[in-house]
Amino acid sequence: MSRIRNGLTCTIMLVIAVIFLSSFFKMTSLELHLDRQFEAPSKAHILGLGVNGVDLFSQLLLSLRHSLGIALMAAFCSSLLGIFLAVWAYVLRSVGDFILQNAISIFDSIPAILLSLCIASFIDIGVAGVVLAITLSSWPHFAKLTRLLILDFTKLEFVHSARALGLTRFQIFWRHLWPNLMPQLSVQLSLNVVFALSVESSMGFLGLGSPLGTPSLGSMISQGRESMSSAPHVLLFPVAALVLCVLSFQLMSDFLRDMLDVKNG
Repeated sequence: MSRIRNGLTCTIMLVIAVIFLSSFFKMTSLELHLDRQFEAPSKAHILGLGVNGVDLFSQLLLSLRHSLGIALMAAFCSSLLGIFLAVWAYVLRSVGDFILQNAISIFDSIPAILLSLCIASFIDIGVAGVVLAITLSSWPHFAKLTRLLILDFTKLEFVHSARALGLTRFQIFWRHLWPNLMPQLSVQLSLNVVFALSVESSMGFLGLGSPLGTPSLGSMISQGRESMSSAPHVLLFPVAALVLCVLSFQLMSDFLRDMLDVKNG
């Protein structure tokens, strides 16, 4: 339990640091020191200097704000889309469920990361394109989980009692099913942030999605890879930040699972 609480604390501190410190360091990150590229960490620049002599600490904060912002937006949009489609299928009964199952099967047949990269390469409309690509590739996770949970809960007595009282399917969902779905879906949402962050970093590494010059973890890792032998700190710090973010949200999902008493399986 202490490990999970530490992970939640780390996540909260990370988000606060990204929101407030990135605004403070926004201007300093734009300063170039072309004669001091790849300078090692020092008192003046605690993480050193990177490509074109940009301060790595301020650039890393801006990259975290950009990448985490996209990951949170994409996770939220995919959850809304998946839940909406699952509820739509439940209200329409057999026809809607048949359409939803086939749609999920089609999307699940393609690896989610590969699908996101393909969509982003064709759309190419900046941040909105990245969010859309991740949303379209990850909504089946929410739709499938919501559908399975609805099927499980509809077998219980309180749902049969609601039907006997003459409630419609939508009324049953909103009054009785939705409150019971929220704990499991909250855990899935935190896990989907991890997926979205990984996909966004992959896109940035390959130069897809966000406009050229926009700071992101993926683009920082791509730049650091080119100077790995001469200046390993340029690669080490963005990789460490990405790993820290993934572990933090993973531990937060464990915290939510324990706090909300969500049972595995």
